[in-house]
Amino acid sequence: MTLRQPHEDAIVTAEEIAFIRRALLACSHALDWIDENGGPQGQALLAEATRATSGNTPGHVGYDACLAIDYLDFTTPARRTR
Repeated sequence: MTLRQPHEDAIVTAEEIAFIRRALLACSHALDWIDENGGPQGQALLAEATRATSGNTPGHVGYDACLAIDYLDFTTPARRTR
């Protein structure tokens, strides 16, 4: 198996899209929950973690997760090759 290159398109099944969508949604909900229920320490930890892993704020990471879900939901269907 060879890793797909960034310029190569990927084809994923509907089941794979649903799996990816659920994972992104869980991440988005976790970010929101920590922001709402983590208090000042949880919010500070969340800010540090997102900055260290992505260089962005928690809000930006949450936005990216929602945008990625939109890409999955509104992508054009694959064309049949037959």
